[in-house]
Amino acid sequence: LTSALRNEHYPESSDLPYLEATNNVFRNNGHYGTNDHAVRSNGNAYIARNEFVDTNYSAILIGKVNCSDCDKLPSNLVEYNFIHYTQEWIDRQKVLGLQDSGDIYIPTNNLLAIVRFNRIIGTGGIGGINENKKNNAIYADDGAYNVKIYGNVISGTENYFDIDCRDGSKKGEIKRTIPLSEHVSTNNYIAYNICDGYLRMQENMNDIISQTGCL
Repeated sequence: LTSALRNEHYPESSDLPYLEATNNVFRNNGHYGTNDHAVRSNGNAYIARNEFVDTNYSAILIGKVNCSDCDKLPSNLVEYNFIHYTQEWIDRQKVLGLQDSGDIYIPTNNLLAIVRFNRIIGTGGIGGINENKKNNAIYADDGAYNVKIYGNVISGTENYFDIDCRDGSKKGEIKRTIPLSEHVSTNNYIAYNICDGYLRMQENMNDIISQTGCL
């Protein structure tokens, strides 16, 4: 299976590091702050069949937030993971008021990021759908492109979006480096997810936001 995945998803010529995280249990991860992740990779990664219980900020982060060398982008496959929370942990998140996070967090730059067949239950946080506290189940952050999100089952996201896919062009954005070729097209595919909350897609050429239930 590993060899097949390497050949199918990761360029053989790539000299990026390769991470495989499979069949693990991650529990009580993090220190109640930002940028704590149970599994993080800015290289090529295969993350599958893990269970994440009460992780902080993000269970999984894949891809490069900043891209100083855009000729070396990672390919990632995240599938069949189970992410869930106890009520005690959800209550703690409310008190702490963490925000701008995602159980599966996809930064800007990926050659390919596939997130499929994962189950995410009980993403916590504070506030309602219109509050300024953002804790998403799957979060493709500002300018993310080459993202495929399908076949995921998400329930009980308490305060924001089940899937949030942000603006692909990021006009005027100076905090992140995005290849010029990607400023006009996100090349993102989001379909066939089952959730009881909301999917948000922000168009890449203007500021229109489409928000809809994603069943």
